[in-house]
Amino acid sequence: MRCHVKLSRLAPLFTILALAVGTTQRCCAQSKPDPLEVHLRDMPIDFQGALLSQALDHIAFLASSDFVLIGAEVETIDGREPLISVHIEGGKTVREALTELTAEVPEYSFEAVAPHLINVYPASAKNDPYDLLNVETAELHLRRVVLTNFLGNPARFIAELKAALSRGQAPGCAIGPGLADVGPEIDVDLKGGTVRDELNEASELSASLAEKNRARAYGWAYFRELLPSPAVPANQWRVLSSWNPALRGQGTRETESVSSGKRGSAQN
Repeated sequence: MRCHVKLSRLAPLFTILALAVGTTQRCCAQSKPDPLEVHLRDMPIDFQGALLSQALDHIAFLASSDFVLIGAEVETIDGREPLISVHIEGGKTVREALTELTAEVPEYSFEAVAPHLINVYPASAKNDPYDLLNVETAELHLRRVVLTNFLGNPARFIAELKAALSRGQAPGCAIGPGLADVGPEIDVDLKGGTVRDELNEASELSASLAEKNRARAYGWAYFRELLPSPAVPANQWRVLSSWNPALRGQGTRETESVSSGKRGSAQN
């Protein structure tokens, strides 16, 4: 009986301790930033025949006060991207907005890959041996490099990617206007893995610099042409979304309406 009484008195304490541990574990789990749970600004968006990359860039912009970047792989046909026409109510999470957006292009998926970075890509891309983002890479040590140069023209820096591009194609990249020398020169050490991994690492590194108010943060885009021709390059890269820490919390426009536009990029 005595033991029964003691256990009964201790049971609430055990319950309290278990709840405290559970709460602590949940708090720790929630403390890791998830860019998909960031809310967009409280304004609706109307995409009206917008390029997919343009729509993604705009979603990142509307979440930019809370710091979201996009790394996107976009398939094109005769140089044409998928077009997006969808209405997204203001105040939704990035996850909800991307779910509604990708309903327009159901062959695309998205996932958070770093505290500030989301990848968007064709669902079949990661298992495609001909996809250049899947090219295996070694560790990469760059000195005095501008991150936008790397994100907009990775073949200039990644030997394995340059070799893959050289097989049956003219080697090298031509950087489009506005991509070169944006930001400070820094030393970059990347772990390697795949070209996609290298781009993600560089983009997240730019995010850490932006958090320290040392530079802007940048996402990336890779455009893969399914029907390449002399007029339409097979592979193009460019900087996609960007975030300026000096503008944190700014932006109070009414309804956003985004229509189709042009883009410039590095080409192969």
